[in-house]
Parts: sequence; structure tokens; C-alpha cells
Amino acid sequence: MKRGSGTLGVIVRYASSNFYRQILGLITAFLRPKLLAPEAFGLWSLFAVIPTYASHLHLGTRATMRFQVPELTSRGEADGVERLKGAVYRGSLFVYAAAALALALGALAPGLEIDERVALVLSAVTVLVGWHYEFHISLLKGRSRFGLVGRSNMILATTLFLSTVVLIPLWGVEGAFIAVTASWLLTALLLARNGGVEPIGPFHGPTFRRAVRTGLPIMLFDLVGLGLRNGDKLLVAALLGKTQLGYYGLAAMVTGALMNIPGVSREVTEPQLMASLQHTGPRDTYARFLRRPLLTTALLMPLLIGPVHLALEPCILLLLPDYQPGLESTRILTLATYFLALVYPTRGVLVAFGWQGRAVWAGAAVIAVNATLSWLLIRQGYGLPGVAWSNCAAFLVLLILLLGLLLPRFALNTREWGGLLLGIGMPFVIMIGALQGSLLLGSHWSAGHPHWGPVIALALYLPVAACGALAAWWLHKRS
Repeated sequence: MKRGSGTLGVIVRYASSNFYRQILGLITAFLRPKLLAPEAFGLWSLFAVIPTYASHLHLGTRATMRFQVPELTSRGEADGVERLKGAVYRGSLFVYAAAALALALGALAPGLEIDERVALVLSAVTVLVGWHYEFHISLLKGRSRFGLVGRSNMILATTLFLSTVVLIPLWGVEGAFIAVTASWLLTALLLARNGGVEPIGPFHGPTFRRAVRTGLPIMLFDLVGLGLRNGDKLLVAALLGKTQLGYYGLAAMVTGALMNIPGVSREVTEPQLMASLQHTGPRDTYARFLRRPLLTTALLMPLLIGPVHLALEPCILLLLPDYQPGLESTRILTLATYFLALVYPTRGVLVAFGWQGRAVWAGAAVIAVNATLSWLLIRQGYGLPGVAWSNCAAFLVLLILLLGLLLPRFALNTREWGGLLLGIGMPFVIMIGALQGSLLLGSHWSAGHPHWGPVIALALYLPVAACGALAAWWLHKRS
């Protein structure tokens, strides 16, 4: 019980820092479309994908480090940790440097506009800074130093907010790109000043190659989720243009905020999972690191998704009236985050038992089907909502495939299967029913005063969702 309480305390404290980061990040994200025209915001949304994908250029070696540092430390193999650090840090530099050079040379290509050239050059700088900063953040997570990670998150969010407020009014979309690069640079410097940068030993080729072999499937699995969350942006940009991408960028902004808590929980529990592998059997691993996170996530997400879903329309009408064409797709994707959040707890267990390679193939198939379906729906005239519904279906199918891969390996009996499926399925059904009911009643009771509709709907939704969560938990405990 003490260990569980400690884990919960770490999650709560780390989640609090991430909550600050996400709230301030959400304000920053709302400021960008407020200060930029839809076309300029579309350009921002497109080029913002570069640092996101570049963070995976380590070829999976950072993932190996995050999982193996706690495992090696628990066995007292300090020399192994030092070799791994040097191999990952120096080996990945070659890949990041090559990517940064390619981006810088790409800025010289003919036919580009000035803001596109600036975006490419600044992306090159951000890629190199991100290589250094994210390595040390991954190492801190592997050592479970989430206090310093949390403070760094808060510093990054604060500097990004302040620089965005100052630079976008001065230089437009170029200012938005400069703000990102400047905030990363400053945060990396402050991390070093606060003892977050460890000495790095020499490069060790065999260790690097082993780290790639171990971590590449983990990285590819992460790219599956990233592809599902960002591939639609590329498709929208190619088929519908930068203005429509700007509208659709709202959805990415909101869903990113909603995924904060599941992401925090995964980061905290995965090092503990790897450190405990020597002492726990498969059944204990299932109960502690898969079943419990799945059920907790299923109960928590409706309490996050519902209020956001209900508040979207008045917030966009009030704060971002030019972005109303993106409202419907954003509301659809808020519901889809329920399924994506349930995917998050599966990664650590897949890696712990070496099953991530099979998960990659399942995810790649889902991405291919999602891209095809999105393309067909766009061609049929369904536009942004069609892309959003396609993503919603893709998240659900990915969850089903991963659970189908994992659960049979734990030899669950019928009662355990039923209890788990009930525990993760009932909250979603209750959420949809509560949302529809509260919206209908809120609209009816606020006749003549439409601005009160969302307030009434929210007041009706929260107690129903909370009671539904308690009922689902009670039924699960009895199953």
C-alpha cells in the first residue's frame, strides 16, 4: 500500500506541473489562432509537425535508456548505465545533425516564401536543441526524478507563453516559430543550471547497436500513435489547403491537452514496471500495470472530456469566431481521445514482455486504413468532420487490436474478461448518454437565454458522469 501511495503521490505532483504546463500551453495555443489569420495558423500547424517527428530521430535508443536505466540500476550495474548514456547521447547526435543540416539546406530551395524559409531554419536549430534537452529529460525520467522534469515543463511553458505574446504581434507567424526555438534554448540552459545534466562518457558502438535493436520497435510503436494524431494534418494540408488545416489545428490543440493525464501516468509507471520485472510475475504485472491503469483511465477521461466537449462551442464563438468551421471536427476528436487514452497503458507492458514488434504491424495497418478512409471521406465531401470520424474509428480499432494482442497472454478467466471490458466500456457509454441528455435539457431549459445552455448542460453532466464512474467502479469490483 505504501508503494502504491507513493506512486500516486508522484503522479499527482508530476501531473500538477503538467497541468500548469497544459493550461498555460492551452492559453498559448488559443493565442496563436487569435493572433494569426487561419492561413498563417495553417502554416504553423504544418511546420509544427517537424519538431514532433524529429524527437524520434534517436532510433529508439532513448526509449531503451528510459526502460533499461531503472532495470540496470535495480541490479547495481552502474557501469552499464554509463555505457548506455554515452552510446545514446553521442550516437543519436549523428542522426539529429544530419536532419538539421537537411532542414537548413531545404530552406534554400527555390519557390519557398520567406516565412517557410524561416520555419525551416528555426526547425533545424530546434532539432539540435531538442536532441540535447530531450535526452536529459528522458534520463531524468528513467531515474524517476520527476520533480525536476516537472519544473522544466513549467519553465518551458512559461517561456513559450511569454515569447509568443511578445513575438507574434511583432513578426507574425515567423514570431511564432522564433518563440518555440527561443523557449527551448532557454529551458535547456536552465535545466543545466539546476543539476539536470549528467556527465556523458564516450561513445560505445556495441551498446548503441543493441540500444537501437531494443528501442526501434518501441519508437515505431510510438510513431503509430503519432502518425494517427498528425497524419491527418498532412492529408488535410494536401487536399484541403492551409486555411482548412488552420481550422483543423484547433482539434489537435484540444486533444493534446486532454491527453496530458494519461501521458503523465504512463511516464511515471513505466520505469517502475521495468524495475519490478525481476520480482513480479505476469499476473501481478497485469493487475498492477495494465488492468489498474486501464480502469483508472476509463473512469477519469469522461470527467475531462465532457466539460471540454460542452465548453467548446461557447469558447470558440467568444474567443475564436473566425475558427467556427473547425468546431464540429474538434468536438468529434474530443470523444476520440477516450480510446487513445486507453492505448497509452499498453506500451509499457508490450515492451516489458518484448511484444512491441507485433503491435507495430497492427498500428501500421490502422494508419494505412485511416489514411485511406480519410481520403475517401474528403473526396466524398465530408471535409474536416469526415477526417475526425475516421480518426475516431482508428483509435478504437487500435485499442481493440492491442488488447486482443495482450489480454490472451495473461490467461484471464471469463469473469476477469467481463470485468475488464465492462470497466472500460461502461464509462464511455455513460459519457455519451450524459452528454446528449445534458445538451438537450440545457437547450430546452435555457430557451430565450441561449448563453446559459452550456452552463446548465455542464451542471447536469458532471454529477451524472461522476455517479457513472462510481457505478462502473462498483460493478467492476463485484465482477
